[in-house]
Amino acid sequence: MKKKIAIIILIIGVLSLGFGAWVLIKNIQEDQKKQEELRTSIVNEYATFKGKMETFSTERTNIYESLNSINYLADINTKYASLISDFQKYEGTLKEIDDSSNILKKNCNNKSFNDKDVNNKLEAFIINYEQAFNYFIQDVAKLNERIKEYNDWVTTQGTGKQLEEYVPQYKDYVDVNKDGKFNGVEKDS
Repeated sequence: MKKKIAIIILIIGVLSLGFGAWVLIKNIQEDQKKQEELRTSIVNEYATFKGKMETFSTERTNIYESLNSINYLADINTKYASLISDFQKYEGTLKEIDDSSNILKKNCNNKSFNDKDVNNKLEAFIINYEQAFNYFIQDVAKLNERIKEYNDWVTTQGTGKQLEEYVPQYKDYVDVNKDGKFNGVEKDS
């Protein structure tokens, strides 16, 4: 009788160990599958992000050229509608970048990837994302500074119409990975 009980206990123990090993292997496989799906999502979203960043860069170059083409304060009045339209388009691209980067933003501090490609894409995302937003905020400040100069000039001349400053949706510098560094913020010397 003791032999039968020992055999039954041994069989139950072996079955329990086998079941435990099966569950462990199954969980590891599921985790690997989820990690691979996340990796694929990050790579795909980064490709979209990169394309939108190229558009953003082109628009920023156009904005920079438009602002630098203003040689006289009076030019601001004639180019005002065009400048505001360009800045709205510029900000629209920034919104597209923000809206299409959810997975990247969520995982930019995730250090559990063993894949160098994914880690490099996340690091590049952090730098480019912060730079885009922070450059935009600085560009708006430059535009509004020029508008303020124009408005002051109109006030001293006593003629002309005051122009409204551009009020963007994005107003605060961005630190997406919360490291205390704001990529793209120019320090005043």
